[in-house]
Amino acid sequence: MGRGPQRTHYYPNMPFWRLKSDGFWQLINTENCINLEKPSKEPTSKQLDFDLTEFNRQRDLKFRQLVLRAYNYQCAICGFDLRHDSIAIGLEAAHVKWKQHGGPCIVNNGLALCSLHHSAFDMGSIELDSSFKIKISSGVNGHQMVEKLFWVFEGKNILLPRVKEDYVHDRFIEWHLQEVFRQ
Repeated sequence: MGRGPQRTHYYPNMPFWRLKSDGFWQLINTENCINLEKPSKEPTSKQLDFDLTEFNRQRDLKFRQLVLRAYNYQCAICGFDLRHDSIAIGLEAAHVKWKQHGGPCIVNNGLALCSLHHSAFDMGSIELDSSFKIKISSGVNGHQMVEKLFWVFEGKNILLPRVKEDYVHDRFIEWHLQEVFRQ
């Protein structure tokens, strides 16, 4: 799919260990995490007692494919549809109700968004109402480019899937509005 080489090993525990002194993370009992066999090495995930089940859970690859297809491989906000040959670039399948909060990997919980609008949607800068109109948070600010990339879409309908059964369900929009959107 053109996403770079696959890694043979993943170390999701390393950012936590490396950032332990940044004032954000708090690691408890770090004295028990010293690697006695190789003192210069960082602790293993077992030594950190780190639960890897969340990280090992694979995303449903069909979710991305089905959402992008439903939205005709274009951003539902701006219509962005860059491709390199037949591969979409910078286009993502966004969960409306986030997967880590129980959002299912179904088309009705997805939006095809360019990476910029996906980030803004996940940060609460963009929202949909129940009639699929775009709402922009009053906190969004910037100069001309922000006007062109955000404010010009305020109150306009998203680009909807051709098939009505693929529209985002109201319950997911309501969750996003209550949990993510920042007025």
